[in-house]
Amino acid sequence: MTVQQKQTQVFFERFASDWESRSKNKKIELRNTVQQRNNYVLDFIKKNKPKNFLDVGCGSGELTLMSAKYTKNSIGIDFSNSMIDLCNKKNKRKKVKFICDSFFNLNQKKNSFDLISANGFIEYISVDELFLFLHTCKNLLKKDGILVLSARNKLFNLFSLNNFTKSELTNPKSTKILFEESLKITNLSLKKFIKLKSNLPLSKLKKQPKTTINVNIRHQFTPLQLIKLLNKFKFQTKHLYPINYHPIIPKNFDRQDKNLRKISNYIIKKFPSIDMIPNSSAFMIVAKCK
Repeated sequence: MTVQQKQTQVFFERFASDWESRSKNKKIELRNTVQQRNNYVLDFIKKNKPKNFLDVGCGSGELTLMSAKYTKNSIGIDFSNSMIDLCNKKNKRKKVKFICDSFFNLNQKKNSFDLISANGFIEYISVDELFLFLHTCKNLLKKDGILVLSARNKLFNLFSLNNFTKSELTNPKSTKILFEESLKITNLSLKKFIKLKSNLPLSKLKKQPKTTINVNIRHQFTPLQLIKLLNKFKFQTKHLYPINYHPIIPKNFDRQDKNLRKISNYIIKKFPSIDMIPNSSAFMIVAKCK
């Protein structure tokens, strides 16, 4: 296990109960990032009704459990014992199974799933592990199967005006590419945008500014970076969606003002288009096996 994964495991072992509380917030207008991601995947499941569903990095299990109403079999996997303990205490459904292990140790037959989701997962694995993850997902998915990922948004660094912005400014070439992609995603249709090429390589980070989660490296991606990478593994991007939209800069938005959260969620619900992604700290990407 890498240092990055060890740090991730330690953090989420300690944070399991708080994570569950965040996932259970009942006020729709105050939905947080965790709930926005879960509900995006759940809406997809309701509409498409996949028979066999795998939730990677399932956390405290809310999405996996909610999916059971629409699937034949649902599996959640997480390497945190504390998280899986919470999952099993709530699980009373025979068609739902929780596994405590690393995704990379998962023992499932080829073409086992119609849908695989991974919310808040790829930011905690190395670039090499990301390649392995996509390769494994391609094998596990059935023909025309769907992969849904959430990603921390590198484009957001231009808007955040914090230490992440300062970090980007150390590489003017990279900053120029981020500006260009932000302009394109704001002004092009999804159909035209996904045909563009990314000139920003996936970098193997050694350090980055600290976040509220005590892990040294949490990877960020631009939409085009992931689209290009998914293409290499024979996935075709079908949809992009903003998560955690910021109507004002993070320094003020993160003060936990409920009215700001209500405004953010209202805007996402009212105008859920890709031109909101530059001002969103994360995004969802849906890809189909070619």
